[in-house]
Amino acid sequence: MLVLVLLAIVFVFGGFLVASGRYDLHPIRSGAMRPSFEVGGLAVAERVPTSSLAPRDVIVFARPGDPQDLIARRLLSLTHNPNGVIEVRTKGDDRPRADPWTLQISDRTSYQVRFTLPLIGVLVAWDRNGNGATGTYFILGGLVLIFLVMLWKSERRLESDGKHDGAAR
Repeated sequence: MLVLVLLAIVFVFGGFLVASGRYDLHPIRSGAMRPSFEVGGLAVAERVPTSSLAPRDVIVFARPGDPQDLIARRLLSLTHNPNGVIEVRTKGDDRPRADPWTLQISDRTSYQVRFTLPLIGVLVAWDRNGNGATGTYFILGGLVLIFLVMLWKSERRLESDGKHDGAAR
């Protein structure tokens, strides 16, 4: 029971972290980053200063030409221009060559992948309304809490039934 309580707390706290914008969750939908990230996994990315990025880091960004498609790629090189724009070359771990684009990042912050969770990305991908990650965390936390309440009520019912049976003897 303690494990379920802790799990509920983690999910609800995770929902608040995602809602705050400090972290973001991204389902892994392709094998471009294998073996580092498996399809169906969930990349947990932290908002960091773009100036702190270095080669070999993995970031999440909008695919050039398709701003609705967020992808994760490893940084091959970064070039800091005098105008404040950082030009970035990326590559999927499973790909033999660099991606065909050069990203130009002018934002002060970027999302750097910190770790992945296997198979959980399927749940986040299910909710595509833009708040899927946050919604999924709150839904999972809520379901765990509902389960805990049901479990607690059934234990109380069993305890009260046991006390009643003991008193009748």
